[in-house]
Amino acid sequence: MQEFMIAEELKGEWISIQDYIKDKNEYPRDLIELNKFYNYTPTEDEKVVYIKPTDENKNEVILWWKEKSRLNHRIGIKESGEVIKEKD
Repeated sequence: MQEFMIAEELKGEWISIQDYIKDKNEYPRDLIELNKFYNYTPTEDEKVVYIKPTDENKNEVILWWKEKSRLNHRIGIKESGEVIKEKD
């Protein structure tokens, strides 16, 4: 998948987390809790990995795309909404 498409998918997931935070005033513990909030039944092929931040002041990566991009990058999104990529 192209990096632009991955970034857009991550932004959509990030927005869902922001809505959760706005309603609950905290980060979800995991994707299961987020999915319950949205009455969403996940499938086995979920495309993101959610990592609850340990320190809300650090701007940590909270979502990673499970697969690498065509250019062999890992794509993630930070608490601030900034999309990042890492080369292994």
